[in-house]
Formats: sequence, structure tokens, C-alpha cells
Amino acid sequence: MQTKIQILFFILILGLVMIPQHIMYAGSSETSSVTQEIKKGSQTFSPDEVGSRMEQKGTELFGMVRSGSKLYISVALVVFFLLLFGGMIFKKLLTWAFIFLFVAILGFLILNYWPQIIDVVLAIISWFFEGGAKGEATSGV
Repeated sequence: MQTKIQILFFILILGLVMIPQHIMYAGSSETSSVTQEIKKGSQTFSPDEVGSRMEQKGTELFGMVRSGSKLYISVALVVFFLLLFGGMIFKKLLTWAFIFLFVAILGFLILNYWPQIIDVVLAIISWFFEGGAKGEATSGV
């Protein structure tokens, strides 16, 4: 029995070792074209162009996330109602249902209002570290 387990373990380890080597050798013929592509791209590098493309992709990604938020909240409500229904039988599920509802609503708000949340956090951080009270009078002085 123990030898069978050792043999299976050895085959598993051998398989895990051989798979990455096979992938490495299979992709080695394309490495020269990849390095040439990187060299060509580094010669025509423009930080402003890269920044604008990243901002455009970020806006596109945020739009996709927003469009998926309706599906997110509908699935969350279905799960909440299932937990609520299960809570009629098991009282512990009622607590989990309302915890899940709170987390789902919090996630929905984060998905839909992420830029505003980041702006508020950055404003608070900049106020805190850049001396928001420089021009303000302090009390008690």
C-alpha cells in the first residue's frame, strides 16, 4: 500500500517537473521575435502616448465593470434571498444573509463609485501630509 502511494507521488512530481520544461522548449522558437519586438518598441517609446493609452484602457475597463454591476447586484440579491429562505430553517443563516447583503451593497457601491472614492481618499491624504492646516488658525493658540 505504501509503495503504491510512493509510486503515485513520484509520478505526480515527475509530471509537475516535466510540464514546465515542455512549455519552455515549445516557446523557445519565438523568443527571438519577442526580443526584436521589445527592441523595436523601446526605440519609439513615448511616455505621453503610453499614459494616454493606459488612461483610455482604464476608462474602458471601468465602463465594463459598471455594466457588469447590474448582474453583480442581481446575483447578490438572489443569494441573499436564498440565504433568507434557508434562514427560516436554520436561524444561523439569517445572520449570514444580512452580513452577505451588507458586503454585497458595499461591493456594489465600490464598483460604481470607485473614481469618487479614490478622489476623496487622495484629497484626505494630500490634506493630511501636505499640511491642510497651514493657512488655518489653530484653536487654543
